[in-house]
Amino acid sequence: PLTRTLQTAQLSFGKTHPKTPAIAHELCRERIAVYTSEGRTDTSVVAQRFPQVDFSLVTNEKDTMFQHKEKDEDVGARAKLFVEWLMARPESRIAVVSHSVFLQQLYLAYQETLPHEFYSERQDFA
Repeated sequence: PLTRTLQTAQLSFGKTHPKTPAIAHELCRERIAVYTSEGRTDTSVVAQRFPQVDFSLVTNEKDTMFQHKEKDEDVGARAKLFVEWLMARPESRIAVVSHSVFLQQLYLAYQETLPHEFYSERQDFA
């Protein structure tokens, strides 16, 4: 999870209710390309800054994913894995805070299952 995503989540939802899980997951992070801002801070540092977030699914202290640059198709494949994990969650209402390229690829991966209005009411992502 990148710091700016955690900041966005905190600004959007405030401090979470103790019974409402806030879970960091590497699968829904931004595409890893050429920008330094696409790398993440060490897990222990962000966990200290965001104590309300569960970082147990972030298994590496260092950002080992940043070494492997991704194409859009790679992000789409990662998005599908994230949705599989998400669908196995017990909650009935879930909010996902992520980044534009990840969300773009997520929507593209499932575009055939989304209603036409979903796209017609939004700007073109491309």
